[in-house]
Amino acid sequence: MSVGTELTRVPPNPSATGTAVFEFNGMNSVSGFECRLDRTSWESCASPQAYDSLADGEHVFEVRALLVEGVSDDAPAIHTWIIDTTLPQVLLSVSPPAVSPDTDAQFEFSCDKPCSTTCALDSGEPLPCVPPWVLSGLSEGTHTANFSPYDSAGAAGENLTYAWRVDTSAPAFVSFDVVADGVSGTVAHDRGSYPSIAFDSGGILHIAYRDDEAADLRYATGDGRDWSLHVLPTSADDGWDISMVFDGTQGHIFHRDKTNKDLRYATLAGGVWSQDTVDSLDDTGYCPQAAVHPGGAIHVAYVRAYSGGKYEARLATRLGLGIWLPESVDSGDPGCDITLGFDALGMPHLVYDSHYDTRLRYASKPVGLWVVTPLSLSPQPPGDPLGIAFDGLANLHLLHHATSGLYHTTRMVVLGEWSTSGVIPPAMSFPERGSLAKGPGGSLHAARGGYGAPGHSGNAVYYYTNTGGGWASTAVDSGDGGSVGLAVDSSGVAHLAYKAEVRGQLVYATNRTGRWVRSVVDGFGIVGEYARVAYTPDGKLHVLYYDRSREWLWDVVRTGLGGWVGDPGSNGFIDNTGDPGRGLSLALDGQGLLHVAYYDAETQRLRYARKDAAGAWQSEVVDTATPVDSSPSIAIGAAGSVYILYRDALSKRLKIAERSLGSTAWLLSDLGDDVEAGPHFALAAVGQGELHAAYQNAPSGDLRYAHRIEGAWTTEVVDAEGTAAWPSIGVVPGGAVHIAYQDTTARDLLHAILGDEGWTVETVDSVGDVGYGAFMRVDADGFVHVTYRDETNAALKYATNRRETWEFLTLLSPTENPGFHSAFAFRADGKLDVVYYDAAVARVVWAELEP
Repeated sequence: MSVGTELTRVPPNPSATGTAVFEFNGMNSVSGFECRLDRTSWESCASPQAYDSLADGEHVFEVRALLVEGVSDDAPAIHTWIIDTTLPQVLLSVSPPAVSPDTDAQFEFSCDKPCSTTCALDSGEPLPCVPPWVLSGLSEGTHTANFSPYDSAGAAGENLTYAWRVDTSAPAFVSFDVVADGVSGTVAHDRGSYPSIAFDSGGILHIAYRDDEAADLRYATGDGRDWSLHVLPTSADDGWDISMVFDGTQGHIFHRDKTNKDLRYATLAGGVWSQDTVDSLDDTGYCPQAAVHPGGAIHVAYVRAYSGGKYEARLATRLGLGIWLPESVDSGDPGCDITLGFDALGMPHLVYDSHYDTRLRYASKPVGLWVVTPLSLSPQPPGDPLGIAFDGLANLHLLHHATSGLYHTTRMVVLGEWSTSGVIPPAMSFPERGSLAKGPGGSLHAARGGYGAPGHSGNAVYYYTNTGGGWASTAVDSGDGGSVGLAVDSSGVAHLAYKAEVRGQLVYATNRTGRWVRSVVDGFGIVGEYARVAYTPDGKLHVLYYDRSREWLWDVVRTGLGGWVGDPGSNGFIDNTGDPGRGLSLALDGQGLLHVAYYDAETQRLRYARKDAAGAWQSEVVDTATPVDSSPSIAIGAAGSVYILYRDALSKRLKIAERSLGSTAWLLSDLGDDVEAGPHFALAAVGQGELHAAYQNAPSGDLRYAHRIEGAWTTEVVDAEGTAAWPSIGVVPGGAVHIAYQDTTARDLLHAILGDEGWTVETVDSVGDVGYGAFMRVDADGFVHVTYRDETNAALKYATNRRETWEFLTLLSPTENPGFHSAFAFRADGKLDVVYYDAAVARVVWAELEP
C-alpha cells in the first residue's frame, strides 16, 4: 500500500563527509516511520535521522511511513549516495629537471582519483588546466609550478608545488646512440604466456609464466628493477594456464601439463623446487585459479574436459602431507575462464562462463553442498570473468569481459541481489586474460589485455581502478600486450606482468611514481644490464655489459664511423660459460688494460677476466668455495695488484680477494668488519695495498666505511641517520675520500666527504625519488661527478659540483625507462662518455655529455 513517504533533506551525492542527516514526512496521516541503512533490518526512527562515522563507498538509505493500523508503505523513499572523504592528490609524471637549460617546460600530471585541477606559475592566478600543461618563454632563474586538485564534491586536496631553475648555460647531453649487441642474426623467442604475479611476505615480486618456444614453466623474482630467472625442471609440455599465490614466503604455482593432460603444482621451499599432480582425471587442469583460504589452506579452481565434449568445474584443496582433494562443482558444461574467492567466513565463491549459453554462472557452498545459479544480468554482456573481490561489508564484486568494455557486477550479501553497472571503456574486440585485485581501503584494481582497442593496431594492455569515486582506465601498453597478471601492494601501487605478443617478451609495468613505467623481464635481446665503459690507450671506447638472453658477458667497441662492433680480439664476448656477467665491475690498470669482476649466476661463483697478450679475454673462478649473489667491486693498486670486494651469499659478510702483478694465486681474506652487508658496496685502491670500502650495514641500514693500510683494517659509521644504498667511492690521492649514495628512507642522493675534521654529509638531490644506482667518479681536479636514476621521471640524472655548487641534468630518453646500471668515463677533452641500461627497450645506451 502506498502511504506516501517523502524525503525532504538528504546528503549530497557525492559527499565529502562520513556524516549524513535525513529529514522526511508522510504525505498522509501516519503513526511513525521505519528506517534502514545499507539494506539492514528495518528499525523505528524519527525525522531527522542522523548517522556518523560512515565508511567511504556507496550507501543506501530507505524510510517508510506507518499507518495507525500498522500498515507500512510498500514504496519507501530511497536515497543512494557515495561517501568519499579521501582528498585527491596530484601526481607528476613529466616535469622539467631541477636545473634546465630550456626556457620551455611541460608538465604531465594526474590525480589518484577523479578530480579537476588548477595550475599557476609562480605567483600567478590559478586557472583550470588539463595535462599537458605547457609553458614557454620562461625567464632565467627559479620558477614554481603550483597544482591544486578538487574532487567531485568540490573539496580541495593538498597543493603540489614543483620548483626548478632555468639556466641556459647548464650542461647538456649532445647526442646518444644505441649499442648493438655484437652478434649478427636474430633468434626468435616467444616468452611470457599466462603470466601470474604476486608478492611474498617480504615484498619481493614473483612472476610465473610460460616459455612457448622451450615449452616449459619459468619463474622470475626481483624488486621490479633487477630480475633473477629460473626454469622449473620438467620433461613435459608444461606451463599452460598458470596461476600463482603466496602464503607468506612460500609460493604455490598451478599449471596445466599439456602432454599428460594433468593439473600440476609446484612450490619452492628451502631453495628446492618440488612438484606433484593435483588432478589427472581425464583431460583436466584448464584455466586454474588459485586462492588461499582464510584458514591457510591452498585451493585451486579449474575446468576438466571429458568424453562427449563436455566440461566440468572443479575445486581442489591441499590437505596435510601434500594430499590433494578434488571435488566436482558444476558439470553443467562450464566455460574455461573461472574465478575463485573466499569470503571472511571461508565460504568459496566461483564465477565462470558457460559453453551452454552466454550467461555467467555462480557457485557457492553455504551448507556443505554446491549451489549453482545462472546469472541473468541486465544488461547481459557476453565475455569472461576477471576475478572476485569482497568489500568490508562482505559484498561480492565481480569484473567480467565484454567486447564493449568491462562490466562491474555486485552481489549484495544481505539480499543476495546482483546488480550490474554500466560499461567501463575502452572496448576490445578480442579481450585476453585479465586480473582483479583488492587494494588498501577497499579499492578495486583490474588489468586486461586484448586486441582491437579503439585507435590502436595490434594488442593493448589497460589498467582500471575504482577508489570509491567511480572507475577510471589508463593505457599501460597501447601497442603490444596480451594476457595480464596483476598484484597491488599495501600502498595501492599496481604491478603488472604481461606478454608482449608481437615481441614475444615478458614485460613488467608499475605506476609507483604516478606514471606507467615498463621493463622487459624475459625475452630475446635483453642486453645492457650492468653496463660499464672505459677508454684503452689505443683510443677505443669499450662498453662491457651482461647479455641476459644469451647469458654472455660482452665487450663491444665504438668504431670510427660511430657504430658498435664486438671487440675483434675476443670475438665480441668476454665469457660465455654458465651464466656470467651479472654484477659487472670494471677497472683499468696503469698500462690501460681492462680488468673485470663479475659472478656466474649458474654456479654462484665470483669470476675475474682480463685480456692476454694476444688481446683475447681469459676468465677464471676467483673463489671456488664461497657462493656469490651480488655485484662485486674491483680496484687496481699502483703496482698493478688486483683487489676484488665481494659478499658471501650465505653469511652476507664482505670478503677481499687480491693478487699481485704477475701472480696466478688469489689471497682471500675477510673485510675487517663482522656485519651483514647490503647487496651494494664499492672499493677503491690507492698506492700499494691501501684500500677504501663503502658499504651498508644491512640490519641497521647505516653507511659504513672501512680503511686498510699496512695490512690493518679500521671501520667506522659514516651516516646513521637514514638507510644507505648504492654506495660509490672515490679517493683523491693524499686528499679526501668521497662516497655518493642513496638515502632510501628519504629517497635522496647524498654525498659524504672525509676531510681533516672527519665526515661531512650533504644532500645533493632531494627533488623526487632519486639516487638509485649512484655511480660516482672524482676528476683530476677533485670535483665529483655522479650519474643516478630518478624514479619520479623514470630518467637518468647527472650531478656535478665542478662549479662549487651542485648542478644537475636530466636525460629523458626517447623510450620510457632509462637510467639503470649507469656508468661513465672521462675523456681527454673534458666530455663524459655515459652508458646505461634502458629497461623499456632492453638495450644499453651510450650518451656523450658535455659538462
